[in-house]
Amino acid sequence: MDHTLGGVHVWKAAFEATYHSETIAVLILSTPASPHVDPSSEIVISRLACHPVRPQNTSSWFIARVRDWARDHGYDRLVAFAGVGGNDGTCYEAAGFELEELVWADGSGWTNRDGRGEVANGDQWRRSKWVCALD
Repeated sequence: MDHTLGGVHVWKAAFEATYHSETIAVLILSTPASPHVDPSSEIVISRLACHPVRPQNTSSWFIARVRDWARDHGYDRLVAFAGVGGNDGTCYEAAGFELEELVWADGSGWTNRDGRGEVANGDQWRRSKWVCALD
């Protein structure tokens, strides 16, 4: 499955959801990008991709399973970002996350790595940060 932002070079855990022996969703967890966040207490959903033909509510069902994994592995918070490709974070809200931040982002600044092009052709888009406390 392709993701608008491309692949992930460094990740903590990867999950696959199958239905009738076919892959219908994948999810990647990464450590926080910010040096101000303790990577032992917070983990980030860095990629979530679902097949266009999948059972209803696959995303929120899948996120709930990953949330349980994160809690069982001692994390305090599960974080996700939405906004690219028209994704407004509905699946995160359905999975019990709360909207912590909503800002306008500019994809033209995301060209800091070799082989990485502009996201959304440099257009502005709403970027939302969703957080789920794992207490």
